[in-house]
Amino acid sequence: MHVPLVLDYRQSEEGAELTTTYVPDALNLNVALDRYADQRARILANTGFEIGKLHRARWTHGALHREHILVCPDRNFCVYLIDLEKGRRSMRTARDLARFERHNSYLTEADLGDFRRGYEIGLQASASAP
Repeated sequence: MHVPLVLDYRQSEEGAELTTTYVPDALNLNVALDRYADQRARILANTGFEIGKLHRARWTHGALHREHILVCPDRNFCVYLIDLEKGRRSMRTARDLARFERHNSYLTEADLGDFRRGYEIGLQASASAP
């Protein structure tokens, strides 16, 4: 699964802070879909794949907003999931998927089909798959 590397974690009474590496040249999902319209199907399939791998590991993201999905055009449209502070060990993956669709309501049925195909592949991926 693609997530930025954790550099530091601190917790106090006021809350928690997680410091991660910077993902260079990453764009949020909306920007990537607009800027690279000819790669739309690939970007959505890669997004579905990463979320599928997360769910296969029995984790949910908890906040699948387009700003929490980063796409790296220079890395074959690799997708990174960020802001996992609401992530939980859970099998309630339907909630995650419904949240993704609700927060990305601009996606067409064809777009969602590309996403779902990638998601199914991610669900079936072995732990060693890239």
